[in-house]
Amino acid sequence: MLLEDQCIDSSVRCLLLHLHRRLLETTWRAVRLDLTAVIQALPKETLEAQAEQRTVLAEARQLDEMLRVPDASRAAEAWGLLRRALAFHARHGTFL
Repeated sequence: MLLEDQCIDSSVRCLLLHLHRRLLETTWRAVRLDLTAVIQALPKETLEAQAEQRTVLAEARQLDEMLRVPDASRAAEAWGLLRRALAFHARHGTFL
């Protein structure tokens, strides 16, 4: 019975990892193009604005790479990048 419980636990963990990854990918796909458009449309008058935009673009590329080459050990980092991208979008863009 113990071995069967371990197999079920392992299956549930695998399923949860898969679902979290799908949610991350789906959310990122829905936001990525609009985020790029928001960045390009923003004025680049100050050095601070330029630096923030470069940071967001670099993090977007990093998240793209993380999703292209999946690594479960970096899931928390990927979610953090997505949260920062969503926060930037919420400050400067519009959600439809």
